[in-house]
Amino acid sequence: MNEYDSLAMKSLLKREGYSSARSLEEADIVIFETCSVRQKAEDKVFGVLGRLAKKKRRQDKEYPILVVAGCMAERMKKDLIKRYPEVDLVIGPGHIHEIGDKIKDIVEKKRGQISVSGFKGTIDDIYNEGLYENFSGVKAYVTVVRGCTNYCSYCIVPYVRGPERSRKIEEVLTEVNELAKKGVKEITLLGQNINIYGRDLKGGKIDFLSLLKEVAKIPLIKRVRFLTTHPKDTDIELVELMKTQKKLMPYLHMPFQSGSDKILEKMKRGYTRDEFLEKIKEFRKVYPELSFSTDVIVGYPGETEEDFSLTKEVLEKVRFDGAYLFKYSDRSGTKAEDEMEKVPQTVIKRRHKELLELQNKITFESNKNFVGSTVKILIEGTNKTDKSSLSGRTEHNKVAAIQKQDNVNIGDIVSAEVVRASPHGLYCY
Repeated sequence: MNEYDSLAMKSLLKREGYSSARSLEEADIVIFETCSVRQKAEDKVFGVLGRLAKKKRRQDKEYPILVVAGCMAERMKKDLIKRYPEVDLVIGPGHIHEIGDKIKDIVEKKRGQISVSGFKGTIDDIYNEGLYENFSGVKAYVTVVRGCTNYCSYCIVPYVRGPERSRKIEEVLTEVNELAKKGVKEITLLGQNINIYGRDLKGGKIDFLSLLKEVAKIPLIKRVRFLTTHPKDTDIELVELMKTQKKLMPYLHMPFQSGSDKILEKMKRGYTRDEFLEKIKEFRKVYPELSFSTDVIVGYPGETEEDFSLTKEVLEKVRFDGAYLFKYSDRSGTKAEDEMEKVPQTVIKRRHKELLELQNKITFESNKNFVGSTVKILIEGTNKTDKSSLSGRTEHNKVAAIQKQDNVNIGDIVSAEVVRASPHGLYCY
């Protein structure tokens, strides 16, 4: 979603006559598109922003104009300007469609430092006709719903991206068609909780399944994926559609976060361990070829060794093809921040390492199961680790590589036999 917002801001500024700088040192405007979900992401911003602010202050220059956009901007608002007086603009996700006007005000000295927050803008405000003017690639992301009202106790998203706001289906289809004409073969639809797409639209006739069906009808689009599904809102109808509609890839990302009912309740996730496992079992019964990935938070306040063991058990039972494992960190303003039973960092690091080793083992075993089978790979480009080969992703979202061939180009979907596997992907040569 941050990639999508960055592309939108770049396009909007191009309308004002700006072009991309060749380097950070040559830039007249530096924009930080930020994430607030984890402390690590914010720390990276502070590191680079602090260095640029110090340089700007030392040289006593008006440029570069420093802009902090996205979730971190919404969360910290005017505090960012207080911390870094050299920052010229702080603009939240709900107002990035105004970035051209705000930068113009700063350049023309109509206003000094500006902080813009709140959620008055609609999601369709961000899309503009020039969004993909210089876009190249075979894959693209399209945001279809913003915000969330689940208010999981650890999550900052509802506070920085606001309530759910769905795009009109006509706007989504227009954008996907434009990308298809640019050569895009695979679309990933985005939403913090994509299952709820359409619930806020007037009429109530369009839902997420309807959207998937319409996107899949676009002839030039060959693959459709989506992120992220919430376990409590994901049902068998979605899986049945994925099985029958072959453009929908057999890959479902469904975060379970913890294997402990006690922790899930504290997280306010809205389901139990057994309910999650039963859904996985039901989905696999209907669609055996479906692969799964997930998110897990390690070290949530109050997590005991027993709770942690239950999380490990879920990884072992489900055997996810991949998992994003996060160390818990306090997010200011969330309910979890006030939890008193903090898990020591040394314990969190040890548990995270243990889970990572377990999941790497499971992923490697999953990859080895593909050896000897034929997979379909959407070629994305030259393999970074072996320039004599091409790489892309399979239908199950596995990274795969094939030998370069004269008749194979970027954007092609090729069938190839897997001859070996690694913990990180498949090799067809």
